[in-house]
Amino acid sequence: EGLAVDSARMRANLDATGGTIFAERAVLLLAPSLGRDRAEQLVAEAITASRGRDVPFAAALKNAAGAEQGIPSGVLNAIDEPARYLGSAERFRKQLLDESDE
Repeated sequence: EGLAVDSARMRANLDATGGTIFAERAVLLLAPSLGRDRAEQLVAEAITASRGRDVPFAAALKNAAGAEQGIPSGVLNAIDEPARYLGSAERFRKQLLDESDE
């Protein structure tokens, strides 16, 4: 009660990270095919490239050697879309609000 969601502010906060907030997701997607160490290395390189050239993290990751081997292009192209990174949030929201999965 009394909670107000400011979706524009939330989006601005996400954008302020340059997309690096999705780095953990990238590691989790890359690790099964590349191994955890290589996935973390690739993501770290993409973060450095992103910050150094002022490009979004997703673009830097797409240009990283090996990323396409570990993440299907459709997923890689949408890695920085928050709606695709909700995980269990919707299930938890429904539980908290006592809504069914109708």
